[in-house]
Amino acid sequence: LHLASKDKSVNLAYLARPCQFTHESKGSEAAKACNTQFWSPGAPYGPRILAGYQEALDGIKARYNITKFHLVGYDGGATIAAALAAQ
Repeated sequence: LHLASKDKSVNLAYLARPCQFTHESKGSEAAKACNTQFWSPGAPYGPRILAGYQEALDGIKARYNITKFHLVGYDGGATIAAALAAQ
């Protein structure tokens, strides 16, 4: 998140790795849906994962009526950001 705070872009989205924040609240529905295949080191970021992130980013575009933004991430979040930017 510190990286994102340094980016002076008007529209910015910070991406965490899959399930990074959901596994901390073990009782939540999101936590129940996350398992190690989505967040363990070396886990592949396949089409299903990328589609989920793309859906979330499309929702941000619609909600804020924007067409583009900068993606920032660290480690697994950076991997997702690079893969989505390449698409």
